[in-house]
Amino acid sequence: MQNLRRVAGYDVQYFATVEPQKRFAPHLHMAIRGTLPRAEIKQIAAATYHQVWWPSVDEVRFEGEHLPVWAERDEQGEP
Repeated sequence: MQNLRRVAGYDVQYFATVEPQKRFAPHLHMAIRGTLPRAEIKQIAAATYHQVWWPSVDEVRFEGEHLPVWAERDEQGEP
């Protein structure tokens, strides 16, 4: 939203919600008040999107008997 406001040149009004997909990856729905060219919105999205929460899906890391094991945490959240 910060980059969108910088490009638009005014305080953009919006409503947004983030919901998990079936694979628990976050998914964003957003409504913006006003008009901006689609090409501009696509450029802003391309310049600000970072895939930091989901690993690459090009190779299989866990399958069959080889599954991840989650460490138990204590009351302070330490492993």
